[in-house]
Amino acid sequence: ARRTAAELRQLLLSMPNLFELDLIGHSLGCRLILETLALFRQNGDGPRIRRVCLMAAAVPMEMIEPGGIYHDLLRDLSAGGTRVLVLHSRQDTVLHYAFFAGQALAGPDERSSRPLGREGPNPLIPGYHATLEQMQMAGAAHGDYWGHSGKEIARQSARQAGRFLELGTAPREIGGARSVAFVEDGYPWPM
Repeated sequence: ARRTAAELRQLLLSMPNLFELDLIGHSLGCRLILETLALFRQNGDGPRIRRVCLMAAAVPMEMIEPGGIYHDLLRDLSAGGTRVLVLHSRQDTVLHYAFFAGQALAGPDERSSRPLGREGPNPLIPGYHATLEQMQMAGAAHGDYWGHSGKEIARQSARQAGRFLELGTAPREIGGARSVAFVEDGYPWPM
């Protein structure tokens, strides 16, 4: 997640006209999001972050509580009005059985048995019940967050994330077909 975060930061910074950003992640992707946002904060750059949705987050609780490496980041995001949604499940057996071992293998600074995606946020986390919302996805397994598993809890999770991100409420453009090249300010830009 740390190595990839630097690459994701560079990719996002290279996107022209990217002023605001919503992020959604699952499992270790949530850690990637937090690492990337920490790099934006450290370097004083990046787009305005409007919303962050964390599903089944493989993120140690110790890292987001006071003294943790993401605590001040979450405090700053909350102060800036960034909304955060944490979808979690006590029935996530992947986080229950594999998280501790994976964290132990990652090194002494990574040890934890309390994944955010299983425990859910607590009042020590900045923005709790203000800019940070949470929802227990009762019965959700680790892969039941995108809606594709066919389970009702998976559809509910996907609907909740979609509502939070306000998908379908405003027109969005992700890019369409473009010509092979265009000229701007006298310089050709390949597309």
